[in-house]
Amino acid sequence: MAKESRMSRARLEAAAGGSGSFARPAADTTVEDGSTPHRRRKHLRDRTKESGKKLGLRPLPEKRSTKDVLMDVGEILMGRHGVEGVTLREIGSLAGQSNSNVIQYHFETKEGLILSILSDRVWRREKMRIEQLDSLKRAGLHTDPRKLLEILWLPILSFRDENGGHSYCRFMLQCRLHPELSPRNSHDERYEGSVIVEVLKLFRQNYQNLSKAVFSRRLSALTLMFVSSVVEFDNLKQEGVNLGDFDHRLIIDMAVAALSAPGSDKTLK
Repeated sequence: MAKESRMSRARLEAAAGGSGSFARPAADTTVEDGSTPHRRRKHLRDRTKESGKKLGLRPLPEKRSTKDVLMDVGEILMGRHGVEGVTLREIGSLAGQSNSNVIQYHFETKEGLILSILSDRVWRREKMRIEQLDSLKRAGLHTDPRKLLEILWLPILSFRDENGGHSYCRFMLQCRLHPELSPRNSHDERYEGSVIVEVLKLFRQNYQNLSKAVFSRRLSALTLMFVSSVVEFDNLKQEGVNLGDFDHRLIIDMAVAALSAPGSDKTLK
């Protein structure tokens, strides 16, 4: 590992224009323009980035906040063990935090952590959904139920754990199966401010024969079917079954057919 680190350093130094160009400046080092230590460090970082570009290296990720790390660990642990199957202290500990009350400090309660994860995942894919909807509008396909379902569902597949599993789908499934966390508010209330609301309104226009209550109940059940299918797919892959990539097309076909079926409010009683 030490040899590998020295080799990487040597390559960066060579790209920067000579040996020793990445050495840390001494405490009393000054530059001609009299810049502060902070500006000197920024100058060094900029040179490092430029050297990395010359070598074709990807930039290092920015340092992630404690809240981001806690949400990622909480998502994975609750997805694997259930909402009640993991404690706040375990989440904090596995996130590398020594403070046993770190969850309470950032989120107050476990429910606060869960709601933060759900909200964060929506907003982290907001740009993706906006671009997809704009593309449908330009193509005149913004009322196509299949395309709209893809905008609603497919972005959540992009959240993966280190093993390639769909960690957010597993987390969503646990939340939807929990009696106190299953969706109780309307879609408009849950996604207020997001482009998801516009997508849902366009999607709803295809099923005017259904009451709002029936439509909402069916869409909720079909979303549960979708995330369950993804989790089952991951489970089979973990058992060694070679399935390739998850194919969403069959689930989309089933969902469109189910929403098109006749129904009435009597089915909710």
